[in-house]
Amino acid sequence: MFGVTKKHALTAVSVILLSGCGSLTVLTNSDQDVAENLKKQKTYCTSLLRVSGGVSYNLCKLHSYPERNYIDWYLAFYFFDTALSAVTDTVVLPYSIYLQVEEGNMPIGAQVRR
Repeated sequence: MFGVTKKHALTAVSVILLSGCGSLTVLTNSDQDVAENLKKQKTYCTSLLRVSGGVSYNLCKLHSYPERNYIDWYLAFYFFDTALSAVTDTVVLPYSIYLQVEEGNMPIGAQVRR
């Protein structure tokens, strides 16, 4: 058609989907970067599980102050991303269990106040 193969299309779709993936965020960033990102979202969470870290990350982003409510399509994106994160978290489960045992929960810091 346009010289685009199935492989190229699949790669493009994968990159787009993974760009917002909670699992990718938790696995590729430092604890401090993840904590700072969640603090900017004004989350109520004070720590983040390393096991199923992507799902936990997305839930912490949604568990934020009311002024951070999301419009419908954004909320739908989080549900979709959480499902993808659950799959990714399952694949990396042995690694995340090791990190959970060795390092415990990822601290986010003191609960953010208004």
